[in-house]
Amino acid sequence: MSEMTGLEPLLTMPPLIIFALYTAASLACALAPSIETLIVARTFQAVGCCTTVVVARATVRDVFGAEGSARALAQALTVLAFGPIAGPVAGGVLEGAFGHRAVFVVLTAFGAGLLVIAARRLAETNRRRDPAAARPRALLASYRRVAATPAFVAYTLLGSATYAGLFAFISASSF
Repeated sequence: MSEMTGLEPLLTMPPLIIFALYTAASLACALAPSIETLIVARTFQAVGCCTTVVVARATVRDVFGAEGSARALAQALTVLAFGPIAGPVAGGVLEGAFGHRAVFVVLTAFGAGLLVIAARRLAETNRRRDPAAARPRALLASYRRVAATPAFVAYTLLGSATYAGLFAFISASSF
């Protein structure tokens, strides 16, 4: 979508709405009266988190170009790798000291802080808008082109294996 319209409409809508969704879902998790409510709220929290990552990657590509993006994303991912490692430890400390709702209160505050920062500082980065980019035929053609690129396949397999290992570690770390 950001390819089609640029980030400007997305900044006034999706990223800000997505940060708001993440923040509201985190608060709903903290206040959830039942496991069913918690599961639904966590689903919305995941949507907010994942959508933000997609827009962030598009922003990095727009700002740094093809070559610089690889370097910038590598540096950012090095820092971001700390989260899944430190998260279970911090969550365990919070849960042990204040109960399970404390984790979601902290995530609510984090989301609210990001929402304020994004509203004040995030600017349009896409200078080459393509209104046709989101049309089904154009999307399928782009997907075919990308899927046929050996470098894409290699990096995707490598990234998938890395994330599989990371999430296996995270899944086992609570035991």
